[in-house]
Amino acid sequence: MISQESRVHSFSDAVFSIAMTLLVLEVFIPNYKELQTGNTLQILQNRIPSFIGLIVSFMVTALYWIANMRIL
Repeated sequence: MISQESRVHSFSDAVFSIAMTLLVLEVFIPNYKELQTGNTLQILQNRIPSFIGLIVSFMVTALYWIANMRIL
């Protein structure tokens, strides 16, 4: 039989993993027309803040997840 503590641990792991997966939705992929008309390097440079935000958010969520695992 599965203990209540094990269920809470599994649920919290699922919540953190889903939250970390949803962070990727904030990074937008350039469409075909934008790639054809613009400079690819410039398009990627314009996306740098999104990537930095993704990395920082991912790391903060990972730190909370690790802290949660230590508490449980």
